[in-house]
This record gives sequence, C-alpha cells and structure tokens, in this order.
Amino acid sequence: MVILEAYLQATEKIMVVGLVPPNGIRRKPLDAALTFATMANLHPNRVALTVAAGEAMNERAATGVWFSPRERVKRVREAAKLIRIC
Repeated sequence: MVILEAYLQATEKIMVVGLVPPNGIRRKPLDAALTFATMANLHPNRVALTVAAGEAMNERAATGVWFSPRERVKRVREAAKLIRIC
C-alpha cells in the first residue's frame, strides 16, 4: 500500500487499483478498505477498490489456508457489506 501511495504522490495521472482480500488472514478487509479510502480522498478519481474471492496461488502459498468456494463467497459478501457500512 505504501508503494501505491508513493506512485500517486510522484505522478499526476496514474490510477491505482487495490484488492480487498475476503479471507482476512493476511489483511483484514476493513483495514484495506480504509487505507484505500484515505488514498482516494488524497487523490480524487485515481484510486479504485475491488473485492474478490481470492486465488489459491497467492492465498494458499502465503497462509497455507484455502477455503471452499462457498466459504470464500460468504466472506466476499461479508467484506462488501462491512465496507459499505464504513
């Protein structure tokens, strides 16, 4: 996240897109969302946020955990709901 903020500060047109991980093992969804909300306030129209079900290549390799598709979808819905509340 720090690198994305550095790119935004060093440029005038670049747009950054972040991914909120639904499983919350490496990073909590609200923490990521709040970080991107702060960057969006500092750099209007240059920051986007996505919510996805994750990918085994990164999540399993980093954490050793990989949830079932049903569990991942449940977590994505919960993350999106919490982000909207914030």
